[in-house]
Amino acid sequence: MSLTLLGHAAFALDVPDGTVVRDDGPVIISSDSNGNELNVEGTLDVSTFLIIGDYCYDTRAEVAESGLIEAGSIILGSGSRGCRLLIKDGGTVRTSSFSIEGDQTTGIPYSTLQNYVSVSGEGSRLEVAGLLDIWTPDAPGQPGDPYDIPRAIPAFLEVKNGAEVVTDSLSIANDSWLTIRAGGKLSILSDYDASEGRVYQMEDGTLSVGGELSGLTHVEAGRRVEAASVLGSLMVDGVFSGINADDMIAIQGDLVISEQGTLELSSQAGITVTGEATLGGMLRINMDAGPILSVGDQIQLFDFQAGVSGEFEGVEPLGDGSLQWDLSALNSTGVLSVIPEPATLTLIGLGGMLLALRRGNPAGPEQD
Repeated sequence: MSLTLLGHAAFALDVPDGTVVRDDGPVIISSDSNGNELNVEGTLDVSTFLIIGDYCYDTRAEVAESGLIEAGSIILGSGSRGCRLLIKDGGTVRTSSFSIEGDQTTGIPYSTLQNYVSVSGEGSRLEVAGLLDIWTPDAPGQPGDPYDIPRAIPAFLEVKNGAEVVTDSLSIANDSWLTIRAGGKLSILSDYDASEGRVYQMEDGTLSVGGELSGLTHVEAGRRVEAASVLGSLMVDGVFSGINADDMIAIQGDLVISEQGTLELSSQAGITVTGEATLGGMLRINMDAGPILSVGDQIQLFDFQAGVSGEFEGVEPLGDGSLQWDLSALNSTGVLSVIPEPATLTLIGLGGMLLALRRGNPAGPEQD
């Protein structure tokens, strides 16, 4: 059955907590009619596609708390303006593809005309198995028009306050954008080219790339970037992490860790730098993953292929606190060695002294 909602500002589809609504056909919220609403605190399961805002103005959708939307595909703002999807306070949206569409106007593009998605609050998630597409139609304006009419009305997405957006791939066209605000995380599972500059990472925001990250030359202070591979040189004033990588991280260029920067690595996935490495700041090493280590074992954490200069100002092993590490070769060869605990060293030293005493006076102390 196809569920099409028509009406006015008072018309709404509510899916209360504990309720499951399933539909085999397309679900269209606000078709050629303004001001409709979708509120989901239960489950809305749409096997084909969900359209929020279809040739209309000011359609609002909200997924909150235990709310869940699962759809084959989702379109926000199809030929529409002022449409909003809020995923908040633990709500979840899952879909195979998601398109956030902009519009154009012959007047002033007020912000109230923009179509946007906000993902906010601890545990809130937008999961896109395929492409997350945020786009604005071409609106180059009329030649000679001093106001450049028609003008584009951008579309955008923001993630913040403990929420996460996970997508296999990301495309942002024309004047649209995506903002990672404080506490938000954007995870792109495939390769990502950041050179177009349409993703804005604010302080305390996290960008995670499961494939190759290119076009990013600077991790700014207060920002966190996670990647398995980086194409090009990288300057780190914030935090660069490869902890989630399955294999050795590759920096295909120079790497500079500034005095305020932090490098995070897994003991099972070190880092290769094809260019020159300049070390500083903090190194954090996650020791939890991988086989059990014992005294004498070594970890090849770095492979500096074009030389290294500087040294880390601090090294912080994370995880197994029962191990003691020799860090003396870390800055030069990138090797960590497991050494005996201080108490063990003390016992070995005392045992050696007692043995020496015995060898020096085999008969023992003289008797009175």
